[in-house]
Amino acid sequence: MKSPQSSSVTAGIRSRQHYPRIEALPDAQRYLVACQSPESLPGTGEAAGNARQQLQMHCQLISTLLDQLGSHEVGGAVQSAPATEALPTGPADNARLHRWYDVDDRPKACDALVGAISEIGVAGCLVIIGSEHFVWQVANLAQQQGLLLDDMVMLPVAALGRHVFCVHCQQVSEHVIHSPAACDGCGLMLEVRDHFSKRLGAYMGVRIDAEAPGEIPPQEEVAPCLAS
Repeated sequence: MKSPQSSSVTAGIRSRQHYPRIEALPDAQRYLVACQSPESLPGTGEAAGNARQQLQMHCQLISTLLDQLGSHEVGGAVQSAPATEALPTGPADNARLHRWYDVDDRPKACDALVGAISEIGVAGCLVIIGSEHFVWQVANLAQQQGLLLDDMVMLPVAALGRHVFCVHCQQVSEHVIHSPAACDGCGLMLEVRDHFSKRLGAYMGVRIDAEAPGEIPPQEEVAPCLAS
């Protein structure tokens, strides 16, 4: 099964991902929508409002596309816990079925998805909605269960800033919106690079004053993930 989204890298920055807007879902019998819980989105004020609005727009889009396919919802939205009603898997059952699964941004909550991902099988489709870091947390978990990236549709919320991995202390700083930024682990001022690690779900951060200690340039806003 080939996802119509075809997440790609950005020209000139081989590791930075681009997430084209989708107009259709892959043809499958079973769909699982893993959506980051709005309550777990970070920030306050206008930025938080923009993030929640974008999350809602992504959810509305997927709901519309599932309706167009004639897919039937099973069990209602599940909150970070094993599903209470299994998706039928009998060969005689040709109906398209889907389940919504709301997940907060904690690793243990993502781990609770394992059973639901296994349930849709390798011929199913996984739709992931949330921060770019959350999207790749779930995608990596799904790949461990046998799904391919072609079996996934990713809709990141671009308004949440970046997770930044410090190459010096291996700490991940969350929701960074300016560069340079202080590392939450070692305190070094990091240049936020555009190079992205799928495994970590984070961008690389490198000490910006390594060659001239103490010379820190003015902060600039970093571009969000490329979600069209």
